[in-house]
Amino acid sequence: MMRWMHWRRRSYARRHKPGIGRAATALKDMDAFIGDKCIDRIHNETFRPYLDARRNPPAGANGKKWRRPLKVGTLNRNLGVARRILRLCAK
Repeated sequence: MMRWMHWRRRSYARRHKPGIGRAATALKDMDAFIGDKCIDRIHNETFRPYLDARRNPPAGANGKKWRRPLKVGTLNRNLGVARRILRLCAK
């Protein structure tokens, strides 16, 4: 069973792809939420905690840096990167 982290590394290991930095940042940001899941267990609701956390990030507590909420367009682009990886896995 393939895990998300394996496919993330394999998919975006190609350095010739434009926007690789943004895609890598988006995937790193999602790892805390879906990094340990099997590919066949990822669906729309799997991304709900990620979306909620990035739309309304908690205030900086316990020495953590405060994060700005992401705009809808940025969230959609980030989900597009994950969608692409999941499509490649389905093939």
